[in-house]
Amino acid sequence: MDFATRINKVRERLGRLSGFLFFRQPNIRYLTNFSGAGTLLITRKEAILFVGFLYYEEAYRTAVGVEVVKVKDVLKELPKSKIFNQLRKVGYDPHEISYATYLGMPDALRNKLYISHKMRGLRELKEPDEITLIRNAQTIAETSLSKLKQMIRPGVTERDLRIQLEYDMLQLGSDKPAFDLIVLSGARSSLPHGLPQDRKLQPGDILLVDMGAVYKGYHSDMTRTFILGENKQALKLYEIVLHAQQSAIQAVKPGIELGQLDRIARQVIKAAGYDKYFGHSLGHGIGLDIHESPRVARRVRTKTQPGMVFTIEPGIYIPDVGGVRIEDMILVTPTGYENLTKFPKSLDSAIIPV
Repeated sequence: MDFATRINKVRERLGRLSGFLFFRQPNIRYLTNFSGAGTLLITRKEAILFVGFLYYEEAYRTAVGVEVVKVKDVLKELPKSKIFNQLRKVGYDPHEISYATYLGMPDALRNKLYISHKMRGLRELKEPDEITLIRNAQTIAETSLSKLKQMIRPGVTERDLRIQLEYDMLQLGSDKPAFDLIVLSGARSSLPHGLPQDRKLQPGDILLVDMGAVYKGYHSDMTRTFILGENKQALKLYEIVLHAQQSAIQAVKPGIELGQLDRIARQVIKAAGYDKYFGHSLGHGIGLDIHESPRVARRVRTKTQPGMVFTIEPGIYIPDVGGVRIEDMILVTPTGYENLTKFPKSLDSAIIPV
C-alpha cells in the first residue's frame, strides 16, 4: 500500500486550507498504517502523528511516512507547537470528534479550526491491496458460516450459534467480529439489528444471520436467511427478497446512481405488496469501517465508480411473523461488477431439513 500517495491525496484536497487534522482511527490507519489511537496533522509539507505514551512504541514501529511525536495531551500541546503556529486555517471533520471534545479545546486551537467535508469519501475507491484484504475477511466469514450451518437444528439457541460463529472466525484469523453478530430466529428475525438471546430454534423458524469478519483492519459483511423445514410464508418472502437483490446487483455498472440501485430493489418489493416492511436503505460502503462511504440509498445521486465496494441488502420484516434479509458485497469494476460474496443464497440452499 502506497501511504505517500494517500497523504498526497489529502494535500490535493486542501484547497485554501493550510492543513487538516484527523482524529478517527480508520482514517489514521488508512493514511499511516498505524492502528492505535492518535491525532494526525497533514499540511502541505508535513505529516505528523501525535500519540500518547501507551501507543508511542507501536506508532514508532508501524507508522509509515509520518513524523511520530509523543504528547501527554495533544489538544493542549498541539497549539503550542511551531508547526501549528505557522498554519492559518486547519480543516477538520466534525463527525470525527465529539462536541464535548471540541468545547474542551483551548482557544488557540479552536480559533484555527474550520469545519470541512473535503476528506469525506477519501477511502471510497479501494486499491487492489484493500480489495484483497476484504476478500480475505469474507473468506473467513464464509468458511465459518459453512461450519455453522451444520449446527442449525431445532433446540439450538441463538446465543449458541452466535458464540460458535464468533469462535470459528477468530480461529480462522479474524481480528475480531465486524460488529455484534446478529443471529435471530422465529418472529425475532423481524428485528433488523436485534441481538441473540437464549431462544431455542423450532421447526418452521426463519433464522437470520448477519455477520462479518475483520482481517488486518478490513471488514466483511454478509447476511443469510435460513428456513427450518416447512414455512410457506417464509419461502414466499425469501423469493421476493432474492429477486429484489438480484435485480439491483445486475444493474451495477460504472456511472449508475446509487439511488437508482435502491429504487430498483425497492420497486420489486413494492410490486409484491411489502414495501412498508422494507424500512432501511439498500446498502453501505465497507472497508476499514463496517459502514462507510458510499451510501446506497434512494436519494443518493452519487454515481458508481470502479473500486467502490458496497453491500446490497434488501429485506422484508413483518412484526410477529419474521424477517428475511440477503446481503452481498459488490465491487464495481471497469466493465460492471464482481460479487465478492460467494456463499450460496438460492432458495434450496436456504432450507434446513428438520
